[in-house]
Amino acid sequence: MHDDRAGGGILHHEDIEVGTPLMLGGTTVTKEAIVAFAQAYDPQPIHLDEEAAKRSIVGGLCASGYHTCAMMMRMVVDGFLGHIASLGSPGVDEVRWLKPVRPGEAVRTRFTPLEKRVLGSRPDVGITKVLVELIDSRDAVLANWLTNQLTRLRTPGPAPVQAAAAKAARNPMPSLWDDATVTAQPYPDLAFEDRQIGETTDVGRHTFSRDEIIGFASQFDPQPFHLDEEAAKASLFGRLCASGWQTAAMASGHVQQSMPVRHCAFTSGQLISPKTQCRNLKHCAA
Repeated sequence: MHDDRAGGGILHHEDIEVGTPLMLGGTTVTKEAIVAFAQAYDPQPIHLDEEAAKRSIVGGLCASGYHTCAMMMRMVVDGFLGHIASLGSPGVDEVRWLKPVRPGEAVRTRFTPLEKRVLGSRPDVGITKVLVELIDSRDAVLANWLTNQLTRLRTPGPAPVQAAAAKAARNPMPSLWDDATVTAQPYPDLAFEDRQIGETTDVGRHTFSRDEIIGFASQFDPQPFHLDEEAAKASLFGRLCASGWQTAAMASGHVQQSMPVRHCAFTSGQLISPKTQCRNLKHCAA
């Protein structure tokens, strides 16, 4: 990474070195933080109750996957995005939770740019595909995600020449809420074998408030477009918006709260799944 900060400067897309990993920050995970996040966003027994977690397949209290990603995001912002002309991300391609993240675990984040290019439609904006990994004190990878990061160029190229033929209009994304043929039902009280591929479930709705957006961002994703209304207006987002990890965590919380409590399956005293049980346990085998 070409560091331009010595003279008070800020990094740009040109400074990102593909293939060069960065080790970012570090934190120690606490039981209190695990439980607090779970109460707000992911209220499953394995994240809330030590005794129930001991009887589960994870074997003890562990952080929600979304809490894990939020902690990683804070390290990425503190160690990298806070020092570059960040424009946000159009989305994460893949997330993997490889090992439980336990109370007392000392973790850090590895940030590795895999490829980068300048957008054809925006010569002032670059996009980088990045592998973000959570590493424990034994250098084991606990979780990772593959993301796409937008950054501003220090020296933009020429504006693209308009194509003679207009681009084909993109098909609008389908909306389940506006499709009269889709009936979203409350989460049915069914075992795994009775779930139907393609079924649609209404797990509730949520209106984000300014204070909760800023509150989450202050703790986990302190980028200007999540914290400052004026800065957000000048960003690609156009107005204050929730962190992507807050959006995902909120959606997960709605799913968890909509599921029947009785779907906490135990066999021989062991919790198999916090929410979905199998009548025949061979269906739960890997």
